[in-house]
Parts: sequence; structure tokens; C-alpha cells
Amino acid sequence: MKHLLILSCAALILMVSCHHKDDPEPEQKIANRTVLVYIAAENSLSPFLFHKNGRNGNDGELHEMLIGSQQVSTDNLILYVDASETTFPYMVRYQKGKAVDSVMMEECYACDPTSIYKVLTTTIEKYPAKDYGLVLWGHASGWRIENDTIEYTSVINARKKSNPRRAYGIDNGSNTENDRGKWINIYTLAKVIQRTGQKFKFIFADCCQFQCIESAYDLRNCCDFIIASPAEIPGEGAPYHTMVPAMFSQNESFYKQMADAYYAQTSYGYKEPLSVIKTSEIENLAIATRTILQSFVPQSISESTPYLRMDSLIYYQGSNYGTNHYMYDMNDFVLRYASIENYNQWKQAFDKAVVYRTPTFGLDGVWMSNNNNNIDFNSFELNDERFGGVSMFVPQYPAGYYSKYNNDIKKTGWYYAAGLDALGW
Repeated sequence: MKHLLILSCAALILMVSCHHKDDPEPEQKIANRTVLVYIAAENSLSPFLFHKNGRNGNDGELHEMLIGSQQVSTDNLILYVDASETTFPYMVRYQKGKAVDSVMMEECYACDPTSIYKVLTTTIEKYPAKDYGLVLWGHASGWRIENDTIEYTSVINARKKSNPRRAYGIDNGSNTENDRGKWINIYTLAKVIQRTGQKFKFIFADCCQFQCIESAYDLRNCCDFIIASPAEIPGEGAPYHTMVPAMFSQNESFYKQMADAYYAQTSYGYKEPLSVIKTSEIENLAIATRTILQSFVPQSISESTPYLRMDSLIYYQGSNYGTNHYMYDMNDFVLRYASIENYNQWKQAFDKAVVYRTPTFGLDGVWMSNNNNNIDFNSFELNDERFGGVSMFVPQYPAGYYSKYNNDIKKTGWYYAAGLDALGW
């Protein structure tokens, strides 16, 4: 498959190179929507791109996207692919179940801000549309800080707080499948997207633990909706044969169609929790969260017990990450500690921001993941009242990794917007 793709790309480039400059350029048609799937796959996820479940075959994520594009006739599904099975990255457009045009790109780190900016602007300029969607395909670590990121010096210098490194990507730069590589932090990614001048209709993250309020706050000016999971996702990722048509739906609740299509998929007997954040409501949620934290945190902590009890709350990362849980369900946390009156008032702001979340039916306290991870989330009760579908970090006793987490959270914009700094944390 990889050889066919590369040969197809090369043939198309040859055709373009033979085109006379004096020939008139074809008239650009304005599509309803152009969706870019940005695939950072020079890592352990690469096999799933080509083969379902990472095994031999011709039925992986690329194939699913091609099948899904059968219902895309006048819109544009654009893929940027940087994977271990390709010699060079390339961009390709899928329409009506076919690859209709493609171009080889320069070898680079897929998580380099300059590379991302080039792919974004190329997509916007070459495939004009009334609105745009962005799919992030790859690894992610929520708001957690990674040590090896590629950054814009100008962006970092402009940051008044300390340097954040919430991360997306992993690109090892060597066309291999290991996970020792570069990342891009979410704050920098947000600045790259904003620099294009285009606010996207949605960002769908086919990445682990992306739906945390800290990352969403950084991306609030980049898109209208963020569709993602707060938990780990399976290696085989989203069911693109059903999700691609939903990405191009013109219904107001297209995001619900996308989330439901993902939720309908079962992997190793389990399902995946997802939610949708409306970014225009994040600032109001930050204000409401600042207020409600002030209503119970000062009264619940003391000099001898300066942190809150977090046991039995819904969390989103499992036992192979150790016992230091740092991604707890935001709604479940507030529900435990706030008064009913204050919670109900805060919940109004939360529901305006988190406009949809999949039901807990079928989850059974076990998030969908690869079967060899044995991640079992069975230390809490899961129900629709408690489940909010968005994670949030709450500083905890500085044991194990919590000293690092407690310091790293101060590098997020959400820490200050939601008033965690005012609580002495």
C-alpha cells in the first residue's frame, strides 16, 4: 500500500510539473467544508494507520477514511500523512472514495510549528471553503508536560507565565515506530492555528486524554467546538468510515453525530467516553469555576490538611501510569464538594460549555483501550450524574509525581483563569 501511495503521489507531481505556466488556472470552487486530518504517525501508532489493529492487511485508518469519503463529493477531505511506512510526508485529497490529487512534502518533524503552519495554510489556500475542520491524529498527553517539545521562541517570550508544554504528536524523525521523539505543546499549537487567521469549525482529537479543561482553555480561540475523549483511546482510533460523513454534516448538531459515531464503536468489548466543548463558553466556565472553588476549598482545607481528598472520584488514566491520578472528572469533583445550590448554579455554566457527552451506558467503568494494557477503572461508581466527560487537575499532596504536577499546573492559563492560584495551591 505504501508503495502505491508513493507512486501515485509521484505521478501526480510529474503531471503538475508538466503543466504549462501559461495555461489558465482552474476556477476554485468554494466548498461548504474542508477538513484536514493531520496525521503525526512516526511513532508506535503507525501500524494502525495502514492495518487494522496494527496487524497485516489493507484495512487501517487510511482505508477507513477513503471509504468514509465516498459520501464526500463537493467538500474536501485533506490528509497530511507523516508515517513510518512512507519515505516523505505527503498531502492527499479524498473525494467520492478516491484519492483525487496529492503532493509530496518536505521531510520534517510533524510536530514542528513551522511544518504545521505550512500544512494549515496550504489547506486553507488550496481548498477554500465556508468553514474548516481539523482532526489531530497521533499521541497526546493532555495537559501533562513533556520534556522534548519544539517551540516558537517568539511565542514563548510573549508568554508572561512560565513555559507550558502540554503535548501533541510524537515524531521520532526517523520513519520508525518508536515513541522517542519530539512533541508540540498545546499552547504553541494554538498560536500556530491562530496565526493562520482561520478559526476552525471544530477540532477533533483522535488522541489520548485530550479533553482536559486545561488544553481546551488554550484552544478556546482556535475553533468553535472541541470533540475528544478525556480518557485513553485505542490504537486503532476512530471509526472513520462512519465519522467522515459526520464531519461534513451541515446539521447544527454535527458534533453529536461525530461523537456518537465514535461511541458506537466497540474495541475489545469496551466503549470510549467522549464529550464536546463549545469554546465560546470556556471563559464563563472559568469564571464560574473560580467562584465555586472559593465557595468550598478554603473551608475544606487547613494548614495541616492543605489538599482535598480525591479518592473514589472518576479518573481517566490507569494503573500502568501508577497510582498518581492527575486527570479527574471535573463535574464529579465539583459535585462532591460544592453545596447543591452552588453546584446547580455552576452546572449551568458547565452545561453551556460542555454541550454534549456520550452516555455512561456500555462503559462499565472500563475505558476502551488496547487489550494488552489491562487498564481497569473499577475504583469508582460511574453514572450520568457524575460523569462530565472533561478532566481537570486538582493539586494534591506532594508525594510521588505530585510535586511535579503541582508545579507544572502553574504553567497553564487555566490555573490562573479558574483561580487555583488564589487558593494557595
